[in-house]
Amino acid sequence: MVVCGLWHGLGWTYALWGLYHGLLLVAYHARRRGDTGSILLMQQLAVVGWILFRLNRISDLPVYLASLTRGPFFGGFSSEEWLALALMAAVVLAHVIEPYLLVMKSVLERRWNPWVLTGLLALAMATAILSLPEKQVFLYFRF
Repeated sequence: MVVCGLWHGLGWTYALWGLYHGLLLVAYHARRRGDTGSILLMQQLAVVGWILFRLNRISDLPVYLASLTRGPFFGGFSSEEWLALALMAAVVLAHVIEPYLLVMKSVLERRWNPWVLTGLLALAMATAILSLPEKQVFLYFRF
């Protein structure tokens, strides 16, 4: 994955991006859980790693992270973004709690309708898409 990062560009940000994703893959496969919670948690952690990819310099990281929650580029969350954050928080919470509740699996097997989960995931994806700004520049147009 480090080589994959360096393929995108010669710089520390790309190398760290590759290292981060490589470590995520190792951790994911070491747990050997392929349930929906693990997959969604992995996806969210991978999205966080893209911050490294977008940086021009490593020294920009604190400024970039600060601008996510305050500063001239942050105007607050829209209602769609709050809903997406709530859905992601619910997924993470369910993923963290599930291994500690032995009864959870049997309850979900008896009462959980897979169509409900599919609907919630579709709602989360639609919410994330609707919360995007109107104009998006394709990532690889930067190169």
